[in-house]
Amino acid sequence: MSLSKPYSQKFRREWLSEAAFQGWLKEVSDDKTKAYCSYCRCELNAKKNDLLNHISRQKHIKAAKPFSSRQQKLEFQPKPKYNETQSSNEASLSLFIAAHTSILPVDHLGILCKKEFKNEIKLHRTKCTAVIKNVLAPHFTSVLKHDIGDGPYSLLLDESTDISVTKLLGIVVQYFSKTSFEIVSSFLTLTELTKGDSESITVAVKKTLLAYGLDIKKLCGIGVDNASVMTGVHNGVYQKLKLDVPHLIMIKCSCHSIQLAVSHASAEHLPRHLEFLVQETYNWFSKSSNRQNEYRNLYLTINDEEPLKITQACATRWLSIEPAVKKILDQWIELKLHFQLTRNTEKCFSAETLYNLYQNPTNEAYLLYIHTVLDHLQSLVKIFQSNNIDPSKLLNDLIMAIESLGKRVLNPLRQIDIFEINNLEDYLVPHPYLGFKVENKLREITTTTGFSAEDEKQFRDKCVNFTIGLIKQLRQRLPDNYRILRKVNQLSVANTLKQVKENISPLVQEMGHEEEFINKVEIQWNNITLVPWEKKNNTIAFWSEVLLYKDAADINPFKELCSFALSMISLPWSNGEVERVFSQLNIVKNRSRNRLGNDTTNAILTIRSGLRRLKTCCNKYELPNDVLKKIGTMATYENVGANEEEPSTSGTALVNLINDCSDDDD
Repeated sequence: MSLSKPYSQKFRREWLSEAAFQGWLKEVSDDKTKAYCSYCRCELNAKKNDLLNHISRQKHIKAAKPFSSRQQKLEFQPKPKYNETQSSNEASLSLFIAAHTSILPVDHLGILCKKEFKNEIKLHRTKCTAVIKNVLAPHFTSVLKHDIGDGPYSLLLDESTDISVTKLLGIVVQYFSKTSFEIVSSFLTLTELTKGDSESITVAVKKTLLAYGLDIKKLCGIGVDNASVMTGVHNGVYQKLKLDVPHLIMIKCSCHSIQLAVSHASAEHLPRHLEFLVQETYNWFSKSSNRQNEYRNLYLTINDEEPLKITQACATRWLSIEPAVKKILDQWIELKLHFQLTRNTEKCFSAETLYNLYQNPTNEAYLLYIHTVLDHLQSLVKIFQSNNIDPSKLLNDLIMAIESLGKRVLNPLRQIDIFEINNLEDYLVPHPYLGFKVENKLREITTTTGFSAEDEKQFRDKCVNFTIGLIKQLRQRLPDNYRILRKVNQLSVANTLKQVKENISPLVQEMGHEEEFINKVEIQWNNITLVPWEKKNNTIAFWSEVLLYKDAADINPFKELCSFALSMISLPWSNGEVERVFSQLNIVKNRSRNRLGNDTTNAILTIRSGLRRLKTCCNKYELPNDVLKKIGTMATYENVGANEEEPSTSGTALVNLINDCSDDDD
């Protein structure tokens, strides 16, 4: 007698429409003989009789109760009516929360506003978070997309880690705004990275551009720090993006480059005890109020005014050593006297060491020379970080700074290209002039301490070697095609309106434009002097005027030239804006809010960046009616989950959602 095979039933989709199975029954995609109960979170045999028996089991009944009560609440909840005043009040309060403070206090703030000021507000944490993420942030994103349009743009890229030790890629877009007629740098996104390799970063960049609807072919340049993952010749992010944008320009952040150049040159050519003197002077006072008071009393006795606060020289801050050195030099005598007195009362190594360093006048001379060099570079860093500068002149300013350093130590009679000659040591001036203050100090040291000729030569050699090393480090960090990029200066107002001027075709050709486009730009470049322009004092204002110019046929005869010029002056010369994003991140997501989700963080930063871009604040910005109408509707709560700022269950979040939508009093 043969045994029959056991009966095998496959899942039938029509079961999903039956009332008994709705809400909990799901299909198992990889096994047609199984069904899934979303209440009990278990798999069942795909047999109708077994499924009906499962409904009557105590386990299923108990698991289904919370879902049943929530569904009833949502089903019988009356659809909220649009109240313009209430929506406006709730939107304004949510905008204030996103721009200035934490989401957590809104539970009490909403009730307080309603009670004390009789405002029509029904706002809790869940609703406020939902409004920020699903209403306000998308609105500011839409405004940004419209502002960029289909014009050229650049990206600023940098990596960092937040308080929850999550690796993030910060992306900032830089473009010419046709609404405000200025170069705008605005936050795009913070993307979580599972890996910090070039492939992951490139994928994140492309996904961001796709999400914002930005054409990658319109990408003109990327601003990066000096990390090899970004700048790698064979496998860096730049090389991967060039596969899609062959004429993409990479510009290493000038502020980072100057900082690294100074650090390397100092470590290689200056006495190491100088760095110890600067850092240890700060450390001496930073953690002891008694030491600060003792020095303050001493300084007041000598000068009858408050002493300058000693600042910290930090390796990760752009040229932070310059203000630290300046403040030490401004109170050198007082500090020397302080450590002379302190070494007798505090028997410690630091006090004795600092006393010996301050007693040596050669150290003061070294710091005087370092300060004269760093003061110029610090001014340059501030220019690159500023938002109110002429971008067409930035690279020229950096190159001029390098040439200025060369004039300190190189023989002016030897006509050399400082950017081409490697052995600069062969072209040194025999007896370099180190500056008025330094030369005076050397004469004083020679008179008072018997500074020998050999000691002076050694001092001068170290200063010269530091300067040559700094020149080489700065030169090494210039953009690869800096000679072409230097021609961006042609687009300044003064150079553009010259009657006899340099041909612009090589610069346009370097950017990969076609012959037809180059020919049009060349003709327009020669004709632009024929129009009596009004705004000649500012490069961006000038090109904005060119952009709006129309001839008798209502056509812009300088369209191609203007488009090219605006794309070039939008290049990212500094990563200062993306660094500001990380500073904002540390304010928004801190120790007390370390559970804040990345979606909410992005939404808050998008709102803050949008308000700053529009040069307004939460109390002045007026939201459009179509945005206000979304508040209070179920569309507001898409993808909203548990509160991210403090432990909460999804059930509590849902109750808050229902309470917020209710027309009854909270």
